[in-house]
This record gives sequence, structure tokens and C-alpha cells, in this order.
Amino acid sequence: MTMAFRLPHQRLQRVTVRLNMRPFLETSFGPTELEIIEAVLNHWRNQHAVPKESPDADIAAAVMINLFREGYQTIPELRRAAAEHKALSELVP
Repeated sequence: MTMAFRLPHQRLQRVTVRLNMRPFLETSFGPTELEIIEAVLNHWRNQHAVPKESPDADIAAAVMINLFREGYQTIPELRRAAAEHKALSELVP
């Protein structure tokens, strides 16, 4: 991907950025990984009184999967990341 930007008092610069998406896309989910995601999702749902079958729970599940893929792969890490995630904080009052 090529991005253009301008620093103060400099002319326009172009920079090529290589994004490594392979680890994100190739994350596999075995029983242990699914248990971690489920535990954090259930904790979040209970904390915010979100029913399991609600659309907000579906959105939260998708966010949890993405956070796990981004490298938050333990219960404490995933809970912290979920607590700080903007979209999740906007789902609940």
C-alpha cells in the first residue's frame, strides 16, 4: 500500500507500507482458543447484561475473535482489550 503524507515545512512524501496480514488471517481456533474467547465473551455479556441471542452479543463475539487474532490470546489480555475497545464500549450504556 502506498500512502502520501506531508510533514510541516516539507514537501509531499510517498511511503510504501507492507502490511503482514498472514498471522491475522491464519489464526486457527481449537478448543482451547474457543474456550478463551467464550469465557471472555460470557464475562462481558454478564457484566453488561447483554442476552446471548441479541445482535449486540453477535457484534461482541466478532470483536472478540478479531482481538484474539490481533494477539490478545489469554483471558486477561482479551478482557483488557475488550474493556478498552471503542465499539464494545458504545454497545452498552
